[in-house]
Amino acid sequence: MTTKTGKGNPEVSKSDQEAVQDNNIDIGLLDMAPLLQSKEVEGRAYLFDPVRRKWIVNTPEEWVRQLLILWLVHRKGVGTSRIAVEKKVRSSSTLDRFDLGVYTTSGNPVMLIECKSFKTKLDLKAINQLSRYNLKFKSSYLTWTNGRSTYCVAWNPSKQVYEFISEFPETI
Repeated sequence: MTTKTGKGNPEVSKSDQEAVQDNNIDIGLLDMAPLLQSKEVEGRAYLFDPVRRKWIVNTPEEWVRQLLILWLVHRKGVGTSRIAVEKKVRSSSTLDRFDLGVYTTSGNPVMLIECKSFKTKLDLKAINQLSRYNLKFKSSYLTWTNGRSTYCVAWNPSKQVYEFISEFPETI
């Protein structure tokens, strides 16, 4: 499913555009909304981030990120110490940051996640962005979500490609 660009960056080919729509994984992310902790200060809404242990301004993207953190913790049993939020990563000549990273108990990256606003239509830009970040991290899974739709690909080392998976990994 991936091709290599001239710079060696893996990208999902444009011929896979249709595959994105056919591989939505329903993880029930919106079911986590009642667990969100929120407050308002001087007319500004905030959400509590259990990973960073602080209140974060509530934006549409942050809302999705916090839902996914809660889902990982409550549905998948991932401890907050295994989740990184907005970690900086150098890709090519730029300094970027991924939304969420999930690590094994020994500290190896297992999944990189890109969160978009629920208003954002998901396309291949997010997976291409994640695949560039993954050149450094070498995580097994890449996931992107807008809260309504969620997609996940797994790295197939024998084929050297990312492949869509039909279910969220049972253990991460």
